[in-house]
Amino acid sequence: MLQEGRFGWALLNVLINLLGSFAMTALAFWLFSAATAR
Repeated sequence: MLQEGRFGWALLNVLINLLGSFAMTALAFWLFSAATAR
């Protein structure tokens, strides 16, 4: 039971990290596009 919960928590952590990383990359790309468009 405890092991399963820990696995779910680890999976959630990885998912959040991936989402955050993707969001940062998208934000940087958008900022770069906005800067070069001007």
